[in-house]
Amino acid sequence: MIVNRSFIQALVAAEAPCCGLGLVELDKKKSGFVAMRPGEIIPQACLGLGFNFDHSLYGSSQFEVVHFAFEFYRFKQYHALMNPSNPLVQVVLKTMLESRDYLFFSIEEKSGSITTFRSELNDEVMSGFRQD
Repeated sequence: MIVNRSFIQALVAAEAPCCGLGLVELDKKKSGFVAMRPGEIIPQACLGLGFNFDHSLYGSSQFEVVHFAFEFYRFKQYHALMNPSNPLVQVVLKTMLESRDYLFFSIEEKSGSITTFRSELNDEVMSGFRQD
């Protein structure tokens, strides 16, 4: 797995909670990823249950934002807003859609642990992304 070291360093240096998008190379293929630093320890028992990922698009004639929601079962929900006009956001979302694949990293800086989830984008999620 190849991830941009500068991105991870910037995410760890940012004030928590924080979230970012990027690209990762895995098995010689590019995939998009969402990384978050919740600023608190997510219990291992909750991480073991996985999480629910949802998205929506909000806006008006004057603005748009992509909303991501991450629900860690039996723990908490986290929300992130991304600017769909940002070229990096566009590249990452396009890569996710084209590869039908994404990764999610939860970074816990105190212990230095990174929990990784990988998921294929099923038809229901793909339909929602394309509509948004």
